[in-house]
Amino acid sequence: MSALKRDVVAQGWTPERVSRAQTSLRLAAAMALGKPVARRVAERELVARDGELVMRTGIFRRSASILSAGTTPASIDLDLADGQTPRPSVRTEGAIRDVQQTLRVFATARYPRDARLDQSALDQALETGAGAVRRLVFMKLVHRPVPASPHVSRLGNV
Repeated sequence: MSALKRDVVAQGWTPERVSRAQTSLRLAAAMALGKPVARRVAERELVARDGELVMRTGIFRRSASILSAGTTPASIDLDLADGQTPRPSVRTEGAIRDVQQTLRVFATARYPRDARLDQSALDQALETGAGAVRRLVFMKLVHRPVPASPHVSRLGNV
C-alpha cells in the first residue's frame, strides 16, 4: 500500500489506482478472516487482470504471484455473523470493520454515478485502510504462537 500511496501523491487518483487499493483491501480482509486467497504463479509475461495484485518475492531468484480475493463489504458482514468463522478479537474486528468501510468508498469510486473521483474521500479512505492493514499485520505478528524451543522441551523432560 505504500507504493500505491507514493503513486497517488505523485500523480493523483486514477481508476487503475482505485482498483489497486480495492484489491489490496480485499486481500487484507480475506487474510484477516481466514478466507481463501486465489494465487497463481505469474508467467514471464506478467499480466494481472482487474481485481488482481502482483506480489514479487525473492532477492536473487525473483518470482511473482498474482493474488486475488472475492471479499466484499457484504461478505465481511456475513463472515462475522455466520457463527462458523471463529470470532476475531475486538481489536481485529475493529480493523476489519475499517477495511470494510474503505472498501465501500473504493467500490463507490470504481462504479460512480458521475465520472468524477472524489479525491479527498479517496485520500481519507486510503489512510484509514492502510492504518487498518498495519494494525491487522501487527496483531497477527503479536498474537502468533511461538514455537517451543528444543531446549525448552529438553529442560521440561529433565
